[in-house]
Amino acid sequence: MADQAIVEISCTKLRSAIGDEATNFTGDLQEMLDTLVAIQAVMPNAERVLGGLESPERGKDWAKKVRAAAYGVSDLVDEIKLEAARTPAAGKMTKKVDLPAENKMSGKVKEVKENLKGVLKESI
Repeated sequence: MADQAIVEISCTKLRSAIGDEATNFTGDLQEMLDTLVAIQAVMPNAERVLGGLESPERGKDWAKKVRAAAYGVSDLVDEIKLEAARTPAAGKMTKKVDLPAENKMSGKVKEVKENLKGVLKESI
């Protein structure tokens, strides 16, 4: 249940960042949100189904990956918002992240997004 709460918090942060339009990564954030929502849908049964009788550790390992991925999303959103807040429009969250910061963040965004997709793929 705690894992579901962590995923829900990450979804809330993503929705907030998408709504603020404070970043050039809105499309990527939406993809992450969609993936987290899909993970959320399979979470109630995934640990039991993935673990099964033969390999109970597999389900637990997947749950750990979900938790780590959700924390990664949460940290990424915090970092993106921090970069956006460093602009002259701080507090308004209307200024998009500047190009040098965007270039720095793009690798992180891609890594987190691919990690999420991998976690979801393991559940299928």
